[in-house]
Amino acid sequence: EYKRVLSEKAQPFSGKKEEQRRFLASKSVIVETGSHLLPKMIGERINPTARKKLAGSLLKNELSYLQDEAYMQTEQGAHLLDINLGLPGINQKEMMREAISLIQQSIDTPLVIDSTDPDVIEEALRYYQGKALINSVNGEAASMEAILPLAKRYGAAIIALTLDENGIPETKEGRLEIAQRIMDRATKEGISKADIYVDCLVMTVGTNDLSARETIETVKLVKETLGLGVVLGVSNVSHGLPVRGKVNAAFLAVAIYHGLDLAIVNPDNPDITNAWEAASLIAGRDTHAGNYLKRNSGESSAGSSDAMGSDQETTDVEAVSRQVVRGSGQIVKTIAALLEEGVPPLTIINQGLIAGLDEVGKKFEAGEFYLPQLMLSAEVSQKAFDFLESQLGEDQKIASKGTLVIGTVKGDVHDIGKNMVSVMVKNHGYRVIDLGKNVSAEEFLMAVKEYQPDFVGLSALMTTTMTEIPEVIAHIRKTYPEQMFLCGGAVVTQAYSDQSGANGYCRDAAHTIRVIEKLKEEGR
Repeated sequence: EYKRVLSEKAQPFSGKKEEQRRFLASKSVIVETGSHLLPKMIGERINPTARKKLAGSLLKNELSYLQDEAYMQTEQGAHLLDINLGLPGINQKEMMREAISLIQQSIDTPLVIDSTDPDVIEEALRYYQGKALINSVNGEAASMEAILPLAKRYGAAIIALTLDENGIPETKEGRLEIAQRIMDRATKEGISKADIYVDCLVMTVGTNDLSARETIETVKLVKETLGLGVVLGVSNVSHGLPVRGKVNAAFLAVAIYHGLDLAIVNPDNPDITNAWEAASLIAGRDTHAGNYLKRNSGESSAGSSDAMGSDQETTDVEAVSRQVVRGSGQIVKTIAALLEEGVPPLTIINQGLIAGLDEVGKKFEAGEFYLPQLMLSAEVSQKAFDFLESQLGEDQKIASKGTLVIGTVKGDVHDIGKNMVSVMVKNHGYRVIDLGKNVSAEEFLMAVKEYQPDFVGLSALMTTTMTEIPEVIAHIRKTYPEQMFLCGGAVVTQAYSDQSGANGYCRDAAHTIRVIEKLKEEGR
């Protein structure tokens, strides 16, 4: 009898009831969930409730702290990020739109849209690039009428709270009935069961000794009866208790063993991450102990303070470099602290800004970074560079490494690539004279006469305008035969650059820096 009870009640959920695969996604990252897979962590820290610093920054319309929280949680292992901007005194709809856009520029962690206002949820979904998770819908008719059509329209998944107008049922059967009701209504709307995650609702054990056990029993019942995904807000279990991390970690481990798909947690809490790693392994949800070994063999940077974008970020030149790489809005604050400590501006530029931009360039060329990340890093670096210059006296101005005159050739009105080159080159210590777009050969010649640049950069995006490149080069060299030229653009190739008489072909902004430095070293 003892063995029979163990067999029936103590086995981890196998996931056999789940016939459909479950996915959430950003524009470039897919997260798969399932009872046979590693449970995924949803970072909970972007929520102004009881977080005074975040609330204060939002009231000032300042999103850099929110951005750093997103980075920190991702670095600490969060697979998804919950975005909750429920704060009186702000325009939540506008702030949500700005937050979604900012986060998507710099990181690729999928997002959970958390709001009680359907208009805020829809605004977020309109700007979100991927398959989002809506937090949340409940069993009230009004909630389902407002949220389920949004989920269907934007292809989002939903978190279904097991509560309705009568509150939270005390029993697992009552919560199951609400989950069933939401599932039936959602499927009628055309939402797949694979896109429904039931929040079985964690109550504190501080007021009811059996509340945590009832939630775990609900998890098992929902998965076995309905075959839906399950999500839990883990930290609620310890509300009102001392040393809450112990209780949270133990509860998380039990929930993982019984098939929890998504855990809303603080990934910066080692009790939580340790429990997640070990419980996943013990529950047979970590194939060949791959995750456990990766995170505990010294090979992973996840969890290291060097990777954080939080309050624990050290104030040193290397921090500036890291902030350039992740496009952190806190970079000026870090630089100001370094200047107060007496760190020379040139040290900050060379070992911080330029080192960071070099790393960004490498990641871009390796396909690890994309254009939005490159642009964000360049913009942040520009702000940092401008701030450094503003702090110097007239006799302390930073010496220029050279001058670049740049512009898009006549007939071409495209300038995104050219603008990126301008910012990157300037941040590497060069003076940049940007002539804009649709620049004639004569205008280039007049600029060369006035500024006597080391290089002239010619950009063309269209096949109909790329023929201007050799024309401009020939026109200027009649007067300045030694002038060096760089050229690039979507239609320009190395072969065409050579045929045009340019000294260097530049594939992109990051490559331009290396071309310039190489030409300077060669003395050409």
